[in-house]
Amino acid sequence: MIIWNCRIQKHLFIAIIVACCLSAGADLAQAETYYHNDFNGQDAGALALGSDVTISPSGGRNGSPALCMTYDRPGVAGHWASFDLSTYKTQELWVELDVRIQGEPAGGMKFVKFFGNWNTHSQNNMTLGVDPWQQVNREVSYYGDTICVARWDGGDACPDDVLLPTHIVTSAPIDLRGNSWNRYKAFVKRADQGQKNGEVKIWFNGILRAHIINMDSNPGSVLNPTYFEGMTFGDYANERTFTSTWYFWMDNLTVSSTDPDGGAVSVPAVPAQLTVE
Repeated sequence: MIIWNCRIQKHLFIAIIVACCLSAGADLAQAETYYHNDFNGQDAGALALGSDVTISPSGGRNGSPALCMTYDRPGVAGHWASFDLSTYKTQELWVELDVRIQGEPAGGMKFVKFFGNWNTHSQNNMTLGVDPWQQVNREVSYYGDTICVARWDGGDACPDDVLLPTHIVTSAPIDLRGNSWNRYKAFVKRADQGQKNGEVKIWFNGILRAHIINMDSNPGSVLNPTYFEGMTFGDYANERTFTSTWYFWMDNLTVSSTDPDGGAVSVPAVPAQLTVE
């Protein structure tokens, strides 16, 4: 009887391991890294660069190569990097990067901007900007282009006919200044067409600073795709508040369909008292 029970336990354990492996395989099949670069090879890969963007041989997180944008004038100019997302047809994105701002970010910047349509300016974009007046990262703008904003501190600004989102986690604005490296991570979900189920999560140096749900981030025409078509880093600086040259540095950039810090699946170890044949 004892032998029979051990055999049952053995086959049951094998079945559990097989189930775990199948589940892990399904999860890994769905997971995809769209872009990853530590810039140590001094090559931007699929990231298109503006004329004011270089890959510096030093200055990165650990003194290694890193991408540097020079903001010596306002507007879009040449301080941008863009990544085409149209082939992935995804409405959910994880973005993680090391960031450093050298100097005072006069004029602010779009920082990380997701485009609903590459060819039309206001097709339900979502922007995690550095504010041109306060020079901090404090909100996501959405609905059209920047018609609505949802701030990390729980504040909202939308037209009266737009349902306000729900804030799950709130905090003070994020200050990227100080010429020191920080880790910034964002999860962005563009709402289903005509639904109010958009979502944003923001982590700064490993701490969840904002979580916003029930966002009306994809209203309007059915011709507008649900998925993101592209994204940019850096980009526009406001003419009214730009005063002097500053630099935006990026390193260790990942754009993916799952959390870059998670998703690992491990199969349980075989207990010492049981041998699997």
